[in-house]
Amino acid sequence: MSNLGKKWHILGRLAVVLAGIALLLVVFGASARPAQAVVQTCDLAGLQAAVNNGGTQDLACATDTTIILDGTWNGTIAKDLTLTNTGAGKVTINGANTYRIFYVNSGISLSLTNFNLTGGNATLGGAIDNNSGTVTVTNSTLYGNSAQQQGGAIENFGTVTINNSTLYGNSAVGGGAIFNWGGVTISNSTLYGNSATNSGGAIDNNSGTVTISNSTLYDNSTTNSGGAIYNWSTVTLQNSLLQGNKICFNSSGSITDNGYNLEAEALGSYTCGFSGTSINTTDAKLGTPGNNGGVTNTVALLSGSPAIDAIPPASCVVTADQRGVKRPQGTGCDIGAFETQVATQLAITTQPSGAVAGTAFTTTVTAQDAYGNTATNFSGAVTVAIKGSTGTTGATLSGTLTVNAVNGVATFSGLSLDKSGTGYVLTATSGTLTPADTSGFDVASTCSLAALKIIVSTGGTLD
Repeated sequence: MSNLGKKWHILGRLAVVLAGIALLLVVFGASARPAQAVVQTCDLAGLQAAVNNGGTQDLACATDTTIILDGTWNGTIAKDLTLTNTGAGKVTINGANTYRIFYVNSGISLSLTNFNLTGGNATLGGAIDNNSGTVTVTNSTLYGNSAQQQGGAIENFGTVTINNSTLYGNSAVGGGAIFNWGGVTISNSTLYGNSATNSGGAIDNNSGTVTISNSTLYDNSTTNSGGAIYNWSTVTLQNSLLQGNKICFNSSGSITDNGYNLEAEALGSYTCGFSGTSINTTDAKLGTPGNNGGVTNTVALLSGSPAIDAIPPASCVVTADQRGVKRPQGTGCDIGAFETQVATQLAITTQPSGAVAGTAFTTTVTAQDAYGNTATNFSGAVTVAIKGSTGTTGATLSGTLTVNAVNGVATFSGLSLDKSGTGYVLTATSGTLTPADTSGFDVASTCSLAALKIIVSTGGTLD
């Protein structure tokens, strides 16, 4: 072979090698990259397209949006679907109390992140009926769904994982929130106000396994037994809080206490049988379910709750609560889905306004953690005073100037200033907490108001 021929031969082989490398880069590079979400319109048509197409889909709703299902809706998940909402708005999918929202086929996966599911209605699984598929629910709320038979929110024959989510106000004959035949894992989540006319106000575990950790089950109810859990098979709980009546009923299975649970059973019967490191009491001292920060409702721990700091740091398991608040905040982690914040600062949550000299006005001061969440466990003394030289020189602030906070809030309802003036500022302090100042406010004169009334009533004129 000539030198020229050898060169062409070598170049040809090199070209083949380079082409092979390029092909490998395309194949493996494509597989290494995460799937890009297809952004759909934020409406019923966009939601239907996401369900039909499968894959990774994003509604990306910019504002709060409610999508109401109608007779055209087909919620059957026949292709693996990862459905998210990365937009700034909350997305609520409403079944209009007529339609089931999702039905997951056997062997198919459905992942939901940042959604509200409500108004779902069906014989089985009002919001989601999982027929031997895999369902993951994250940062979402399932509320006000119903089933004529089982699983007000979810009926499960496959695998369900619930993370950082809330299920409330769902109802069914069995399993007000969840009826399980398969495997359910619940972590950092809250189930409250669910009900069943027969068994399992929150969960009816028929023949599967249920694992619950760092979660709160509160005020779920049933007319029969198992207000929180009715169990025929296997239930395991860890670092979780249950409060209500007829909390647990174990028919023929086992309820395993993996430690640091708390049950507050007012009637003293139908308990879960916790022992060892777990706590049995009649009152966990819980607040009203509501918006305590984060994207889902939670149940706050009030001052003096036995759940606070009850888990040693080595047994905390998770590093944040349902809202994303770092765990632990104190000497240990709190039992349940809510971590009580350590107060680091004060904030004025009700500004003084409409003040008149010698007349009472109100201001409210809230103790907060470093993230701006109300520190519901704070019950310390808070003091208010006139800041420096603001307002009128020599003015006196009267009333109860030191108030003990209740669940993190100190209310000053009988304050008054004896001199009119402009630009008054009050300062709130409490020990080592960062102080807070009110906005500047004015105090009107009672004399000028009285004089104005006299002038007007006698028919005089104002110069």
